[in-house]
Amino acid sequence: MRIAVPYCDGSVVPVYEQATVFKIYDTEFEKITGSEVLTCDKEGSEEAAAFLDRQEVEVVLCGAISGTSIALLDSKGIHFQWGCLGSADEEVMRFLMEQKYLRSSACGMSCGSSECGCGDECDCDGGCGCE
Repeated sequence: MRIAVPYCDGSVVPVYEQATVFKIYDTEFEKITGSEVLTCDKEGSEEAAAFLDRQEVEVVLCGAISGTSIALLDSKGIHFQWGCLGSADEEVMRFLMEQKYLRSSACGMSCGSSECGCGDECDCDGGCGCE
């Protein structure tokens, strides 16, 4: 999964629309496998959405974001999570750990199943989160 964070000096930029620099993370399950800091040539929500789409970003983690920006990201098939503040690296790791929990506890199998239906991407080891 490719994750983008509006970025400045190691931190999440508080307002998505004010960002021209993004740190883009390549991830696999709960691990960051690579990252790069890229600059969008032009300012504005439309330009940022097009830029992130060209970078094949799937998720944006940001602070505040406008309805217009949400609609533009949505039109590109890019998901977002708002409310992120502080260290960009820590926010990405927090998001990945939340995704790991969701993969392991909500794979659609009933408790007591001996097989997990998640496929190769699941780390629930067939337990499907049931206690």
